[in-house]
Amino acid sequence: MFYNYSRRKEDADIEKRTSEADLKQAKENKELARLEWVQAVNQLNRRTLRSPFDGVVIDQYIFPGEVVDASTQRPILKLAQADPLRVEVILILVTLTILPSYCPPLASTTINI
Repeated sequence: MFYNYSRRKEDADIEKRTSEADLKQAKENKELARLEWVQAVNQLNRRTLRSPFDGVVIDQYIFPGEVVDASTQRPILKLAQADPLRVEVILILVTLTILPSYCPPLASTTINI
């Protein structure tokens, strides 16, 4: 009977140590995955272009797959700021008579869209 108790205690101790080792390995794997995620986010941020304003791409000078060196002074994109869009139009007097009432009847009118 004492032998049976002793053997069960040894088995329980072995199982406890195995579980603790598994837990330690799982924690290390979790930390490693977190560090890899941080590294991936940092790499993505280094390769992401951000415009200082909202706009529209007018022209593209570099295309996917091309390598760009930081020392290269070549532009990548040409952007146009679209907000606010300022349009200046010069119309003849006959055309002004058909404009909506919110447009002042001037020979030169600026309308912010």
